[in-house]
Amino acid sequence: MSSKMEDPINWTLDELATLYQLHPELCNVYVEGDSDQGLVSWFLEEKGRKRTAVYPVSVVSVPPEVVLGYGLSHPSRRSEAIALALELEVRCSADLHVTVIADLDFDCIQGRRDGGALLLFTDYTSMEMYAFNAPMVGKLLRMLAPRAKVTGAEVLRRITELLQTMFALRLANHELGFGLTWLSHKKCTCLKKGEAQFDFEDYVVRYLNAGGKRAHATIFGDRVREIRRRFLPDVRVQIRGHDFIEVLAWYLCKSFKSCKDLTPDLLKSLLMVQFTAESLESEGLFTALLERTADC
Repeated sequence: MSSKMEDPINWTLDELATLYQLHPELCNVYVEGDSDQGLVSWFLEEKGRKRTAVYPVSVVSVPPEVVLGYGLSHPSRRSEAIALALELEVRCSADLHVTVIADLDFDCIQGRRDGGALLLFTDYTSMEMYAFNAPMVGKLLRMLAPRAKVTGAEVLRRITELLQTMFALRLANHELGFGLTWLSHKKCTCLKKGEAQFDFEDYVVRYLNAGGKRAHATIFGDRVREIRRRFLPDVRVQIRGHDFIEVLAWYLCKSFKSCKDLTPDLLKSLLMVQFTAESLESEGLFTALLERTADC
């Protein structure tokens, strides 16, 4: 049987478990989204894993009660991916040629990790953070703004504090269970001498007011500061990938006329196409993925 399932759309957990029980030779990888699928598929093809098929978790119907049963948040593609890995291990075995990749997200800073023999996590908060790389950003600058006098490393330094603050704000909302809707940073951020300046106090007021939590400002501010004390030396585990792409696009648009039409989606694509199989292979996730698919 081919390693590629036929029309894998809306498989139920029962159907998928039965398929793997009948065809344990199948070599499949599940990821959170379409862009992750493209990157992982390309990498495995480059490394000769011709029998391995990669699918977004959306092709499987993972019921909310299953996700919630594992203590995971819902709705969330990440939670569905983790639940899928844990369910397949229970229903089939840990010896399947199946790997599920989920974003690390808040886990490193929270000191927790959902286990599972079929589960792998990104080395940083998400796939986008593999592109938080000074040479890659520097090359992009040379292509988009050849007259720029700043290096990729300097650009990343100028936006890192803002990005880490955004991460702490998001995690404080998550840990306190406030259920706040995220607000764009743009009304509270400006450039001063090339530096991203973020008005934290103004943002917190707007953020809490929008969710009816203004009375909890002290508790919220204290939690943000406590989270910052947990931060680790590697900033890539405390920056959200989507925030990185959005803020970098904003910074480049504000800084260079030649980048005024740059969108986050285009920026992400321009960064991702710079990856080489060799550079990814040096990362823990991709090393483990090659080991998992050695017979595929």
